Amino acid sequence: KDELAGMHKDGTLTSLHVALSRTSGVQKVYVQDLIAANAKEVWSLMRDPSCRVFVCGDARSMAPSVRRAFIDAAHSAGGMSVSSAESFVGGMAYIEDVWAG
Repeated sequence: KDELAGMHKDGTLTSLHVALSRTSGVQKVYVQDLIAANAKEVWSLMRDPSCRVFVCGDARSMAPSVRRAFIDAAHSAGGMSVSSAESFVGGMAYIEDVWAG
């Protein structure tokens, strides 16, 4: 977390959104919630041919929800039909390192 914050501060990262769902004492925020809340920014990044998405975590619930959030961003912010958005995300460099939870 500190390393990412430092990269944001020095300009290596242009934006940083942190989702904490397992930290006690803070409100739960999920990755898919942040994707939805920032759909226009996410869509702008998704359209870049050099875009790479890496998803790590639970294969049962989290990974499908995150993929759906990217599809929804392409649909809502990109103006695509749902089927076109699904195809678009399917054609992205979208890498999952997931495990059964």
